[in-house]
Amino acid sequence: MFNTNTLQFPISSKQDDFAAQAQATQRTSKTKADKKPPAASPSNPPFFQFSASTTLNLGRGMMLLSVLGALVALAVAYIYPEQFSLGEQVAAHISLPLMAGFFKLGYVVRLAAHHTLGNYTAG
Repeated sequence: MFNTNTLQFPISSKQDDFAAQAQATQRTSKTKADKKPPAASPSNPPFFQFSASTTLNLGRGMMLLSVLGALVALAVAYIYPEQFSLGEQVAAHISLPLMAGFFKLGYVVRLAAHHTLGNYTAG
């Protein structure tokens, strides 16, 4: 067995440069980690800040667009499939559950806006 505490290995200049870069990186990463981003305040608002009425309209818009998209997908996939190619029909079938997911997301956004406005009975 070798005892690495007593062995000394020759270090080339490339290894010295690499070790120095590694130490410098550790020093800078510690200083970056110590700095915290400033908290959101009236003088420093978050990047996206919507009012409750804007969020309510966003949720309603998401719900409306997802219903329209689902109706188009239903027409392509089931009502007029002979007028569309196989790839378009596959895309329409795939988009149906996606539109349902966007509808649910819009509903949650709408509920969050109602909650912010103080309307706790919205459903």
